[in-house]
Amino acid sequence: RAKDYPPEKVARITGIPADDVRKLAREYATTQPSVIRIGVAIERHSGGGQAVRALACLPALVGAWRKPGGGILQLPLWAFPINWGALMRPDFITPGTRVLNQWLLGQALTGLARLDVPIRSLFVYNANPMVVAPFGYWTTHAPGGATVSSVNSARFADLGRAPTFSDTAVQLSAA
Repeated sequence: RAKDYPPEKVARITGIPADDVRKLAREYATTQPSVIRIGVAIERHSGGGQAVRALACLPALVGAWRKPGGGILQLPLWAFPINWGALMRPDFITPGTRVLNQWLLGQALTGLARLDVPIRSLFVYNANPMVVAPFGYWTTHAPGGATVSSVNSARFADLGRAPTFSDTAVQLSAA
């Protein structure tokens, strides 16, 4: 199917100039070993699984998988295990500090967690609770008709990119 997507068609779809598409393809194919580092969560959208499959085929097309250092990599956690306890330093947490697993964030924000002190403000850094703590849970399990909605900021619209979670607000309101 690659022949169905010449650089000019890709340019129309993506907004990336056809010459840049050609340059990337040539450099990737001729600079060996080449490696693709896919990010975390690339698969977390409707076409994500297929995107990962397509990217995983590229090293075979250019022969990168045959060379040390070439191929595709998602996370090196299994090859180079991390001592999470030493990294997170739980000993730095002041005794009595409330710690909430983000998997329970929907329950906490909607009242189902029955916290002794409710969460009134939340700052999330380097995570996306709308993906990790699924939005659907929040909307279907909220007591009293409460709903959670994602309110996207338009402040970056002039830059031609879609808002990411870092410029998204999560709003809890009664239905």
